[in-house]
Amino acid sequence: MMTARTAVAVMAGMFVWYVHPQHAPWPAPESVPILDLIALHNPGAHLLLKAWWYLARLATGTTLAAAAVSAWTVWGPAARMGGVRRGSLPPDPFDLAGGEISLTVGELYHPTAPVESESPSWPSIPARGLFTGVCIVGAVGSRKTSAGMHPFGEQLLGWQPGDPERRAAGLVLEVEHDFCFAVRDMLAAAGRAADYRELSLTAEWAWNPLNEPEIDSYSLAYSVGSLLNQLFGK
Repeated sequence: MMTARTAVAVMAGMFVWYVHPQHAPWPAPESVPILDLIALHNPGAHLLLKAWWYLARLATGTTLAAAAVSAWTVWGPAARMGGVRRGSLPPDPFDLAGGEISLTVGELYHPTAPVESESPSWPSIPARGLFTGVCIVGAVGSRKTSAGMHPFGEQLLGWQPGDPERRAAGLVLEVEHDFCFAVRDMLAAAGRAADYRELSLTAEWAWNPLNEPEIDSYSLAYSVGSLLNQLFGK
């Protein structure tokens, strides 16, 4: 079924098609030598060119009209309900200066189908949920780091950055050797550049996994052996 938007676009295109040829008719014979040459050697191609000369105006008018109607539908007064555009997301519930830390994990539209929603929302994990762990699962290259860990880290590390008693801290363990640098940039953007501490053999802060006086030798050896087996196999 043809929608109202499509009908308006087609009508506008037809209007341009009927009006515009008065200002730009098909060239008269012998006015464009190349067209006369095509008509002489390939009449079919000449007929197609002449048809396209007129139909192109119909396609151009229809496309411009469809774009104008779409823009009016999205940004026009009819798309607004109480000052909020229909189907638009409400303000993000995450607040950098809020009284309780939380985590906005994405946007929620229709819960079971990939269609638009009249009332989209923000799924948010409150402080109590953050203490139970968050797992991000996806195939290799599915943007787990850029679409998950980066925005999550910016929110958590940027919450209450000026309050040393309440702002979030974390321990980052990674094997890709680039997320730590992203965390350093997040802290710098939040005004917490001095909070970044890197543990390595050459950095200001170091950690010796063998220096564990509260763990007996057998347990320590078992932990180190299990780690080596997980990283390098047998």
